[in-house]
Amino acid sequence: MRIAGFLLCAALLAAGPAACSTYLAGYDYVPRPVDVELAPGSRVLVTVPGVRRAGKAGLEAVDGAAVEVQLQVDHGGPGVLVLGAEGLELTGGNLVRLEGPVTDPAAGLRVERGESARLVAFFTLPGREGGATADLDGLNLRITVEIDGQRVTRSATFTERYQEPNGGRVRFGVGVGVGL
Repeated sequence: MRIAGFLLCAALLAAGPAACSTYLAGYDYVPRPVDVELAPGSRVLVTVPGVRRAGKAGLEAVDGAAVEVQLQVDHGGPGVLVLGAEGLELTGGNLVRLEGPVTDPAAGLRVERGESARLVAFFTLPGREGGATADLDGLNLRITVEIDGQRVTRSATFTERYQEPNGGRVRFGVGVGVGL
């Protein structure tokens, strides 16, 4: 009985960190962040932290796992900068466009001159219903904002960071062999 209890505790401890992670393993993107100039004096910093697991906090309005994109807009130009969900498009490496995002804040951003604001966008993964699936090795984010009544479109490209098998750790073991 003691051995069974020990094995159960060891299994829970081993599985715990992976089961509690917010993001799915293997989806780590670079560069981080990408600095995109929107117009003189205005920019957006963009990062893709990974593919967020379904059912995690912040994804109540999203059906399934989703690519999370974080944006920080710094507006130093004239007028007001407006960015909404309709101004964001994410395309996978095989040119499959992911479904329009759910954003936080839901209303998007309205940034006055001299201000900064953050927006998080969640793009649901395609292909759950037999359709085309996206190649997530490379991602391109198209950003369209309105600055003082003028539409401006830019893009940012991300690639998946190569990770060594077994997390890059070298594993050692002890063995005994008998040669004849």
